[in-house]
Amino acid sequence: IIKIGNSIIWGAKRDELELDENANINIENSLLRLETELREAYSDFFTDCIFNTDPEFLDVDNFDFNLQDNSPCINTGNVEIGMSYPIDLNGNSRITDSAPDMGTFEYQPEIE
Repeated sequence: IIKIGNSIIWGAKRDELELDENANINIENSLLRLETELREAYSDFFTDCIFNTDPEFLDVDNFDFNLQDNSPCINTGNVEIGMSYPIDLNGNSRITDSAPDMGTFEYQPEIE
């Protein structure tokens, strides 16, 4: 089984993920840009996900995918997954507050 967790799959397309009915996949505690028809057709693939809500990155135009303080991705990740990957790409701990964030970077108020 392919597992995707605590992730953000977001972009300009209507559907940022292509799914196959024969896939053996589980996506949990993630934010995805995915239209209703696909979500309904593949509902068994998703656990505790957020759909079609802007993740509120700091500055997409300059490829800064850190989270703003109003991001729906803050503290909405799965703790078990966070424990498996306790450090984000900036070197910050994912496990020092109430829950890990979705995405590559743990929210840090001082970045804004």
